[in-house]
Amino acid sequence: MDEYWQFLTRAFSNPDYNIDEKVAYVYPYLQMQSLDSTKLNEGLALSSLIIETHPQEAKAYALRGDMFSQAELTDSALVNYRKAVSLDSTRFSVWYQLMWLYSQSDQADSLLRVSETVTRLFPQEFMGFYFNGMANYFGQQYDKAARSLNRALQIGAGEPRYKADVYALLGDVYHATGQHNLSDSSYDAALTVRPKDDVVLNNYSYYLSMRGEKLEKAEQMSRYSSELRPDNPVYLDTYAWILFRMGKYDLARQWIEKALQHPQAQQDPDVLEHYGDILFNLKEEEKAVMYWQQAKEKGASSISLARKIAEKRYIKPGAASQQ
Repeated sequence: MDEYWQFLTRAFSNPDYNIDEKVAYVYPYLQMQSLDSTKLNEGLALSSLIIETHPQEAKAYALRGDMFSQAELTDSALVNYRKAVSLDSTRFSVWYQLMWLYSQSDQADSLLRVSETVTRLFPQEFMGFYFNGMANYFGQQYDKAARSLNRALQIGAGEPRYKADVYALLGDVYHATGQHNLSDSSYDAALTVRPKDDVVLNNYSYYLSMRGEKLEKAEQMSRYSSELRPDNPVYLDTYAWILFRMGKYDLARQWIEKALQHPQAQQDPDVLEHYGDILFNLKEEEKAVMYWQQAKEKGASSISLARKIAEKRYIKPGAASQQ
């Protein structure tokens, strides 16, 4: 192995050895490193040698970016991808990796800046407009987000799952702006493409329940999301809340108490407030007020919650703003 590595590194240090052959040799390390951690160090060592020998080749930095990204070393991956696009801005695949990592690491400002560049450089690339829509949604620029996402749909995409992502995000955008008909139709379109999307099923059903509309449909979708992810306390809470909105208070209590078995739910102000609402309608007023107070202590600050505590009674959603 020592001699093997000695000759291999000599080859990689030789500027006359074709860079494409070097890159092709290293790429299998991306798969091997998930099975053998020592391969990560070997792959990084070889990719660094390529950079030392070919410092102006964008593909060298893109390769090392892929190595870091595969190892979930996001910051290092971003450094290398940024260097790659500064040397060669024509490779959409590298720009895609940049946008993906920014989206996964909640760097909305960077995602917005890069996606705007991508939509100019690659106006026919679906994913550039999708990520731009996402960045604008994160920045609460909902009109811009809707325009980018609808542009993505006009361009189209090869894989249906990407279209489902766009429809799902459009549903969130339209919900945020109170355009409920457009929001509902977007969620329906997402579920047509991807019927087992538990996130869309949960969000869509919860929003319907908050509006008090199509509760039977909301109950079916919420139950299905809980079947897909039975240990998710957020989904259990949603299902309990929908049952509550349907007047099925005893069942609602059973489901929200399942949610509260999870430590995460015990710290969630929304779950605690919902539990208080259910308890009040089961004539357990004192216990309800106790949970409303806990919800406030955990960070809930809605006008309706303040009134519930002050007046020691349940306030229906939307009623607080009518006073």
